[in-house]
Amino acid sequence: MSDDPTAHDRVFATRDASVARRPRRTARGTFRLTVGAFVALVAALLPLLRVIAPGFWLAAALGLAALVLTIGYLLRVRGVPAWAVSLIELVVWMLGVTGLFFAGQAWLLVIPSPAVFAAVPEVLSRAAQDIITGYAPLDATAAIAFLLVSSVALLAIALDHIVVTARMPLLAVVALLTVALIPTVSVQRSMPTWELVTLGATFLLLFRFETRTRREPERPGAVRTAAGFVLGAAALVTTLIVAPLLPTLNPVVLVPGSVSVGVDASIDLGRNLRNPASTEILTVTTDTGSAPYLRLATLSLLQGSGTWVPDAPSTTAIGSDGTFPAQALGSTITTTEAQTQIDISRLDTTWLPVPYPAASISGLTGSWAIADQNLTVESQGGSTRGQQYTVTTTSPQPTLEQIETAPARSTNSIYTVLPQNLPTIITSDAQQVTAGATSAYDKLIALQTWFRGDEFTYSLNAPVEQGFDGSSADAVARFLQVKSGYCVHYASAFTLMARSLGIPTRIVIGYLPGTYSSSTPDTVTYKVVSDQLHAWPEAYFQGIGWVRFEPTKSLGVSTSFAPGSGTSGTVDNSGSTPQPTASSAPTAAPSDQPSTAPTTGTTTSTTSTSGPAIAAIVPWALGAVLVIAVLAVPGVLGAARARRLRAAAARGDAVAAWSWVQDAARDVGVPVSAAASPREFGAALIAQPGVPPDAVWRLVDAVERAAYAPPPAPTGRRARRAASGDPATADAAAAVRSGVLGSVAPARRLIARVWPRSLWARE
Repeated sequence: MSDDPTAHDRVFATRDASVARRPRRTARGTFRLTVGAFVALVAALLPLLRVIAPGFWLAAALGLAALVLTIGYLLRVRGVPAWAVSLIELVVWMLGVTGLFFAGQAWLLVIPSPAVFAAVPEVLSRAAQDIITGYAPLDATAAIAFLLVSSVALLAIALDHIVVTARMPLLAVVALLTVALIPTVSVQRSMPTWELVTLGATFLLLFRFETRTRREPERPGAVRTAAGFVLGAAALVTTLIVAPLLPTLNPVVLVPGSVSVGVDASIDLGRNLRNPASTEILTVTTDTGSAPYLRLATLSLLQGSGTWVPDAPSTTAIGSDGTFPAQALGSTITTTEAQTQIDISRLDTTWLPVPYPAASISGLTGSWAIADQNLTVESQGGSTRGQQYTVTTTSPQPTLEQIETAPARSTNSIYTVLPQNLPTIITSDAQQVTAGATSAYDKLIALQTWFRGDEFTYSLNAPVEQGFDGSSADAVARFLQVKSGYCVHYASAFTLMARSLGIPTRIVIGYLPGTYSSSTPDTVTYKVVSDQLHAWPEAYFQGIGWVRFEPTKSLGVSTSFAPGSGTSGTVDNSGSTPQPTASSAPTAAPSDQPSTAPTTGTTTSTTSTSGPAIAAIVPWALGAVLVIAVLAVPGVLGAARARRLRAAAARGDAVAAWSWVQDAARDVGVPVSAAASPREFGAALIAQPGVPPDAVWRLVDAVERAAYAPPPAPTGRRARRAASGDPATADAAAAVRSGVLGSVAPARRLIARVWPRSLWARE
């Protein structure tokens, strides 16, 4: 080192001045990071507005989040310790949530009382139930609003600590991206491009704000800033271009050892049906010889331009006897009784699949309730997975004469409501197809026969390619034009056309009868797979109940009744599903797949799945390669930076050698403070096990000479560093770096190489 004391005085004076200026830079940097965290939080909440209607909860959540972030900023610039800042923010969060939702039970409106703490579990349970039983977009009830506001404000506190205190924006981005993707996964809708671009832009802005708060040499900082932006831009472009090419999963819940399949409440069944994977979800054992349709939910209400939404009727808890409400039948209508045992293995929903009309149920575990209006069964906080239960059905058996004379009228007007601006093709086709029919039943049979005739074809792909995937009135109009679609189109078209004729109808979501598995002298067992998810219409007849019809071409069991001797299918009085009559030998039940030719029986052909299965492997393999490549980017960038610094150190650049060692320290979690002198940091390195002291002090001496020795000539920074350095410095830096990396466990060392923290962390 130089022996000139004035040189040392100048160095320490410069350093003291730098320290004196640091609080103002820290305040400015803290403000930027606080603003960046809030903007990123807002961007992450945008996708949530597609599943939960905006309202009071949004203003309250953003207001409380802004409040805690502002308080955190003010406390930090006044030198309050980080742990105290987070603690005060939590207190503010608790007072704010209490004042917003429990003011009547709190002390002084904002201080939680024992009554408040006692009410929170009940409110959370109610919120969970509202979310489980609701459909998108949810109206935010008071319970849901409490959950959202509390969660968003807590997330703001976590972001404040991660981004502002820990200076780890990448971890914050991972958390925010998870929040943004939850709505997309839960309702199986793709994220609009503008939302994705906004989210990516705010993340890049957050990285930019973080890099501008760093206090290290300009060149490494610029390199890291550029690397961060390149990485972020590459991820954004990759998502926009490649993500649409990847396959879409069914809604699933991963459980150790198996996969549980879910059901979309908004009858967006196209995604489920187009998935090439077929998973067995349950078995049905019946004493009638033929499998029944299994119902999950009914849809009677039209929203907006004619999109069907699940019914949400009042429910009654299932009692110990498991009986269902009795249904009124005409005095001359006969009934038949059947028992069906259902074992669920991989279906995870809140709706219980049951045959109808159910008279009683036994064997359920957990809390369940019956919807009085349609006799569907819903969970009150549990799931269908693993349930084993037995359902007793009592099905009405009207004759042809009885159903032809039964009035098709209902006291509830929701079953005849039509959307405004109904496309004329729906009403004109209904009038034309039923022109020769006299009774409501004859009109429905005419519609069923027309849909199952030669004019229509079953297709899972044509609707998507031609832009009318879905169940809205416009989608139905397009379906009637091209006459090709799947069960949702057939059921929606049948229901709207029947309503245009004044006949009360609704749509049912459930499963087709399964395929034959085994039998005993008294029972037959069928298995039901995930791609047998189905939609069908029902019509209401007074004195008989709800009668299932099957318009979907080539699938299911069509409805018909015999004169004076009952039916060829049973009838559901409370949501009835005509079922195939019992036979002495089991028959194969249909699956919701298109056949090569129209069929009128109960069996459909199956196609080989080897082709789709192989085709499905390719995009997933490409996706896996892409994910691995993206995950490898930080490691590649870190390795490239290390090679560049090592090469510079070999040329005698002591500053590069010092940065090379500092990067290794950051990667393994050794604190690196910009305020520490080289000797202070050198002492910290020596404290690590396995770090050679001699090499550390040689490196410290080289750095001090490069920083404090007078320059030999004004020939540029690179030449100055080379002149003041020693190529042996690279050997000392390599020894120190090797010791630092060797001081941690192998797993931690691997993480340091794959995800080098030095790319984004400075302190």
